[in-house]
Amino acid sequence: MALVTIPSSQRVAFDLVLSCARAPNRPTTAQAVDQAARRVEDWDHVLRVIRRHRIAGLAHQALAASAAPIPDAVRETLARRASAIARAGLMLANESIKLDAAFRTAGIEVGFLKGPVLSMQLYGDIGRRHSRDLDLFVDPADLTAAIGVLQRLDYHAAGGMAVDDVGDWVQRLNQWDFRHNENGTLIELHWRLCPNAELAGPLAAALVWSAADIGSGRTVRTLSGELLAAYLCLHGGLHAWSRLKWLADIDVLMSADPGAPQRLLALADRVGLQRPVGQALWLASELLDMPLDASTRDALASDRTVRNLGEVALDTIMTGDGTTELEETALGTTRVRLSHFALGRGWRHWRTQALLALASGEDLKLIRLPKYLAFAYAVLRPVSWAIRKAAALKVGGARPAARQDERAVR
Repeated sequence: MALVTIPSSQRVAFDLVLSCARAPNRPTTAQAVDQAARRVEDWDHVLRVIRRHRIAGLAHQALAASAAPIPDAVRETLARRASAIARAGLMLANESIKLDAAFRTAGIEVGFLKGPVLSMQLYGDIGRRHSRDLDLFVDPADLTAAIGVLQRLDYHAAGGMAVDDVGDWVQRLNQWDFRHNENGTLIELHWRLCPNAELAGPLAAALVWSAADIGSGRTVRTLSGELLAAYLCLHGGLHAWSRLKWLADIDVLMSADPGAPQRLLALADRVGLQRPVGQALWLASELLDMPLDASTRDALASDRTVRNLGEVALDTIMTGDGTTELEETALGTTRVRLSHFALGRGWRHWRTQALLALASGEDLKLIRLPKYLAFAYAVLRPVSWAIRKAAALKVGGARPAARQDERAVR
């Protein structure tokens, strides 16, 4: 029983994009890319979907090896985008090394989530996977000291929030943004794996950090194996897999070992992440042709919640024919936020999720209230939502003019 369907009007372009997102080490990937590329007529649509889902590095690599008649303009566009991803990856890797050294000097254990180290883990190439920022993870007890390290390295907190202010919101938030004053590097400093402590806690308690190569023989602390996969499933589920690059991460990670999906499901049972993991495995199997044994597929297909979560994810993937950001649509993120209630089980999860709906980090960046007035964010949230939505729609409306260099190619 298929969980997901793609409208026939979008099938040709998406067949190619999905083929490019498949694990490159799978024997059938190259053939799927070649066959899909030969059916494409609207290459401009393909390029826009690739951009939206941030898989230009994967698409460039896949199509560069294809013998299909791909327009030179398409190859050049993808080569340019892939080159930009590689440059950004190298810059972020260098910044990771500096940050790791600074935290070590301060006696703070820091973990690196996603980013260039994940690109190295999955593809052995720092520039294959698109990254726009660095995600750092520290123990909540080290948060104040960690912010001090960032400040000494010339990073400033989003919204002008001071160290003491961030500390006031540790229980309500799971991360805060910091940007470098000169090179513009964006850091998301995490002290919890996701906003909902009921979802994040069991996995965090099971974490084991290991050293991973980030290039030039340097290593940083990160996750690996099923722990890495579980975190990526949690992260992807919270975003309803709105970018195919996240699903591609799961596909390549699981495809390296036939027994990996079963071990991941066993870990998910222990840490309460059965639903986000089930959602991820089913989507990767349906959309990216990730190998999954029949019994596991049947078990996931029979889970109504997993099916519903999969439908939400497909909606986010296909928003605006797969080319439009969720934030640029009227209620694009509403169904995603509602899906968060289905990612966990039990009244504690639902209660925590309901409380999280009353205020977010984005609200704090727009409107700063003292901690004792935190309850007022529930009243002000519609105002802050309207401000953010208007800003997003304005940016979305201006975007085509900024992309004149990527005119239609047929």
